[in-house]
Amino acid sequence: MKTGVDVETENVAPAASQGEDAATPQATYLEQALWSRLADAASPEAYASAWLQIQCRIVEDARSAVVVLGAAGQEGFAPVAHWPDESAVSPALTDTAERAFAERKGVARSGKDSAVEGVDVVAYPVLVDGQIYGVVAMEVGHRSDRALRTVMRQLQWGCAWLESMVRRKVFATRDQLTTVLDLVTISLEHRRFQAAASALATELSRVFSCEWVSIGFRRGTRTRVRAFSHSATFAEKANLIRGIESAMDEAMDQQLAVVYPSLPDLPAQASRAHARLTDVTEAGGLCTVPLSDDDELLGALTMQRPSGQNFDAKEVEMARYVALLAGPVLELKRREDRWLPGKIWESLVRMLGKLFGRGHLGLKFSTLAAVALGLF
Repeated sequence: MKTGVDVETENVAPAASQGEDAATPQATYLEQALWSRLADAASPEAYASAWLQIQCRIVEDARSAVVVLGAAGQEGFAPVAHWPDESAVSPALTDTAERAFAERKGVARSGKDSAVEGVDVVAYPVLVDGQIYGVVAMEVGHRSDRALRTVMRQLQWGCAWLESMVRRKVFATRDQLTTVLDLVTISLEHRRFQAAASALATELSRVFSCEWVSIGFRRGTRTRVRAFSHSATFAEKANLIRGIESAMDEAMDQQLAVVYPSLPDLPAQASRAHARLTDVTEAGGLCTVPLSDDDELLGALTMQRPSGQNFDAKEVEMARYVALLAGPVLELKRREDRWLPGKIWESLVRMLGKLFGRGHLGLKFSTLAAVALGLF
């Protein structure tokens, strides 16, 4: 799901990357009861209500919020959840939600705008396969432009959960949807990236009956394995690690799930790296699913079954949903876990990319001017 984002304010700063601003959402590791409500919800209203409570606890200084849902292509969209419960929807919240719905993209209105004095408002549409099924809007305490974009990113990530609700029909049973949500919840129960990634890999291995599961994140132009399930016994075997990383790169380069042996219902895909990895491990079927945040590729998860067992289309679809929901969560933890020198280095790399890449002429000019002044 890819949409644009408007910010109604003067002198808007460039979009900040997640973890770059002090107002990054505080991962408060919510009580299990809320996640149980989400997984056990018997109606769209109950699901949206539990989801909205979670979002408003994650976003710092959330004031009020609303979820509006309906059937795509039909009239009759209506609020199905409020936060706080039964709170009145302000005109600013309504206006911003209506604009996001009409324009089919994220909208943010800064408190600098006199219409929403002292309070910022963000809204994001719920889009599935190009069809709009609703919109989420939230009022938050006034903050910097960069921090407001961070809130927008969190709301965008969160909407993937509502998308999963809309797509319930892809799951053969309600238990399968609950399984997906339970798997993603595991990645939220741990504060540190390594613990979260390892726990997710281990639980994926159990649920999908795998020999092993690995999770990798891209570093530069290559993907590096960062976590294994507890069942993996070859963490120190360099040739196998390289094979897994090559399989991850193969899936990420194609931006799709790669299954080996291939399935007839899936798009045509290159799978040479997966075939080589299978030859080395002498085990069963392989499945690699990219981890992404909207249009940004983050990494991948690779799973392998015991000898003689392969993945089917339903299992691949479930893995895709786990990746869709868990990827941004793990990326947030990964960035927050970096030491200060690592954060400084990544910021410097981004700045140099802007300076010497295409565009950003103003930044290039100002930097070159500063260099010239230093020389003379």
